[in-house]
Amino acid sequence: MTATSETAVKIKEADVKRTISDYLEVGQAQGRWLFDRLNAGSFVLTNPDGSYRRRVKGVKQGRPDFVAYQAGQVQFQHRGEPKGASHPVCFVTFLEVKKPIGGKQSQEQKLFEFKANEVHARYVIVRSLEDTRS
Repeated sequence: MTATSETAVKIKEADVKRTISDYLEVGQAQGRWLFDRLNAGSFVLTNPDGSYRRRVKGVKQGRPDFVAYQAGQVQFQHRGEPKGASHPVCFVTFLEVKKPIGGKQSQEQKLFEFKANEVHARYVIVRSLEDTRS
């Protein structure tokens, strides 16, 4: 028996974000990468006693939900043969989370993806945990 769209479990984007955040936390604890959650918009922070309020500005509209940094090595090659020592590099990956069915990028997100690709950063649209493993 197959599930139809009416009987299928509806997964929210927030659920996917929570799963991805948990996965990134585990990888960071294992020393595999560093990551940050990026929040757009502005927020008001208040002390627990209500004595002080301040407005905090988040990232610009169109920015992805997460950014991850991974260490790596590159080595120059000449005619398919390694040449010289390898050099440490940092790979930057932006992760934009969308709900599994129907989630679409905004124009601002498409523009950011284009700009990220121009500087050779990775940009991944994530609809499930499996998308992070590519």
